[in-house]
Amino acid sequence: METPAFFLRALREVAREHGDRLLAVASDPPPVPGVGVLADGGLTLPQLARAVSARCSSAPVAAVIATKEVHTVAAARLARDLGVARNPLSVVEAARDKARIKEIWQANGIPTPRSVPVDPQGPPPEASLFPLVVKPTHGYASVGVRRVDNSADLARQLDRIADLNTATLAQGSADFLAEPYLDGREYCVDTVWFDGDPLCDGVLARYEDPNAAHTFPDRLYVSEPWMDPALRASVVQLTHRAVRALGLRFGPTHTEVRFHRGQPHVLECAARPGANAVFHHLLRSATGTDFTRAFYLSQICTDRAQLDRSPAPTPVTEHPDDGAHYFWYQLPYQGHGTIREIRGLEALAERPDVELSLCYKRPGDVLYPHSDMDPQYFCSVVARYRPGPGTPPLWDHVRSFDQAVEVLF
Repeated sequence: METPAFFLRALREVAREHGDRLLAVASDPPPVPGVGVLADGGLTLPQLARAVSARCSSAPVAAVIATKEVHTVAAARLARDLGVARNPLSVVEAARDKARIKEIWQANGIPTPRSVPVDPQGPPPEASLFPLVVKPTHGYASVGVRRVDNSADLARQLDRIADLNTATLAQGSADFLAEPYLDGREYCVDTVWFDGDPLCDGVLARYEDPNAAHTFPDRLYVSEPWMDPALRASVVQLTHRAVRALGLRFGPTHTEVRFHRGQPHVLECAARPGANAVFHHLLRSATGTDFTRAFYLSQICTDRAQLDRSPAPTPVTEHPDDGAHYFWYQLPYQGHGTIREIRGLEALAERPDVELSLCYKRPGDVLYPHSDMDPQYFCSVVARYRPGPGTPPLWDHVRSFDQAVEVLF
């Protein structure tokens, strides 16, 4: 459901090995050779289930896959209606609600920032509670997440989140969450699960944008082959505890951990791969582990015996290209309005250090004046950085992408 073309191509190769077929269901399905398409056309989920069943009359539906967080609940409902559910619908629904996640973690002893009660119609929180991080409960991609330092900032951000919930996040909820701001290093762990056991784990370090003082854009994630193995293991183990507490047993999870004053805190978790499946591509380059294959097997294998008979994702512990760091970078943009033309995409894709480049916008789409309120990425790359004599520092290298793409409005 609403799966990007690059990931459909990767899934197609694994599906062919198993004699399976893919059907892309979307409002505007991308044309990928060898992949069937079904434009949902605003169908209700029961109507969509009937349409999918009709298209798959010659072979039973094996799985429903979604990579975007906003579609995880709909995909779980469709899988239930088609009789191929993996995780229970109630579990997926809970994992989509950041407030509910926090309640579950606190009840199970998972270290996580405690919520700060805020009544938009009542008196503001005490000054000693600031700074706070405020976020929509059903947000994704760090949209609407902002640090607020006083009650006036808080009121403004609550109004923005209310507008965002109404316009794009909705899901019958206009809620928000406030929690203490914690500074420190942040890591994310992408895991693929089968019946409660991890098939593979990948750790990336999140680098904060020095130009974004009060927002938390998904800007730069880096594989760090020099990361202390003990630290890496502790981060992974904590995320496993967090995921198991939520009851997620199959498929991908993306979990974020921040260290504050030496102590880890689990910030968020979602039942989907990081960055709309781009992190699975990045982690394959960085570790040699085929996360896409693991994702696919976690969905189609009916039991452990079938999983064991399938080609393994081939996890490795050594970096496959010693000395290279792999990173995901979301390019910034200048200006805002309706896009007339995007220049530089072909040259960007041809850069020798670029493994994957994706542009999520096209002429006719809108870029907002505040990127932290845009629920869709603009343009991103997966690229290599090889430090050594004469090479610029990582951030300088990354900034070389900033002028690669020009947008005309």
